[in-house]
Amino acid sequence: MKLSIITINRNNKDGLEKTIRSVIAQTCRDYEYIVIDGASTDGSADIIRQYEKKISCWISEPDQGIYNAMNKGILQAHGEYCLFLNSGDILYNAEALKNIRTYLDSDYPMISCRLMYQAQSDGYLPRQDFSFLTLIGSYLPHPSTLIQRKLFDQVGFYDERYAIIADFVFFFRAIVFHNIKYTVIDVPLTIFDRTGISSTGDQHIIERKSFIQNEFSILMKITYRLLLAWEWFKDKITRRTM
Repeated sequence: MKLSIITINRNNKDGLEKTIRSVIAQTCRDYEYIVIDGASTDGSADIIRQYEKKISCWISEPDQGIYNAMNKGILQAHGEYCLFLNSGDILYNAEALKNIRTYLDSDYPMISCRLMYQAQSDGYLPRQDFSFLTLIGSYLPHPSTLIQRKLFDQVGFYDERYAIIADFVFFFRAIVFHNIKYTVIDVPLTIFDRTGISSTGDQHIIERKSFIQNEFSILMKITYRLLLAWEWFKDKITRRTM
């Protein structure tokens, strides 16, 4: 099996159903589907039961946050690659998996696709040549990046000390510390739900700063602060023009 799609959810039954429907509508069926619910109280479990014949594995129990739930999903995964499609996110269209299926035979440890913010937008495509300096001011789009399952055994699972940037920490450690290669393909894969926790507030900037402070030298901290200031400035300009 090539792909494990992992959806995590907590008290977002409407977003969860939207995500599930986008997965089961795929014309390509070479995947397993795993849903990890954090003991939701809004009827999410009833939504899962409604579609459970289309779901390979599901769990509903308390967790310790987003990445604890994702790590649970990884432990259940049997596919060569993992794709994290959180509740509210949807696959671009019914052909989304079919359009990227051949790339899963390339054996790249990570394959990053175009992330869309709405169906008619240009979305975001990461650069092909991330390095230490460029990565700390940018990112690989987690909801549209396929990660080899065995890479988590090499790099480590998501660091649960970080509430909303553990995917960034994972990518950073993989690329910078482990010299893991990735490829970028200009094919839309996921439409990202911008109402989620990672899209609101400045917590992601605070956690990135904490990550750098914990793991890098004074020189790198200074460099990172300059890049953070630039990222903040660009973000403010972007929001004004939206």
